[in-house]
This record gives sequence, structure tokens and C-alpha cells, in this order.
Amino acid sequence: VEGTDAYIVTNAHVVQSPHFLDPFGFPVRGHHSPSSSLLRVTLADGRQFQGVLHAKDDMMDLAIIKIDIGKESVTTMKLSK
Repeated sequence: VEGTDAYIVTNAHVVQSPHFLDPFGFPVRGHHSPSSSLLRVTLADGRQFQGVLHAKDDMMDLAIIKIDIGKESVTTMKLSK
């Protein structure tokens, strides 16, 4: 967490997978699509935040999403020293 920004590490394939289907079962391009820069992030406690893809490595299947948490409090985990 840096100020009001928080970073989430997730799998790259999750970011590029379309999660919405139209009534005919076809993927709908939207906030989970690789062609869209904005993402909707839902935390384990159900809170949702607007996010932006900060970095992605398809070979390592890792993605970093930056979210603006405002004045909200979130649990953090240190990844390195």
C-alpha cells in the first residue's frame, strides 16, 4: 500500500479471461478483457474497487493490478525485504 494505492498480485490468465457471456454464450468484452485498461476487483470480503493493470507476465502467469482504496483499510502482505 502506497498512500491510497494498493497492489494486488494475481494470475495473468485471470485478468485476460472474459467472465461475462451474452445470452448466446459468447464472451462480452468488458472490464475483465485484455483490451480494456480498467478492471473491477472484488476482494475476499466482497468489497469492490476500480483497478488498472499495472504489469503482466504471461510466461510466469502473474499480473499486478493497482487499485485506489481511498480511505479504506485493507490487509497487506509483504512480498520481499
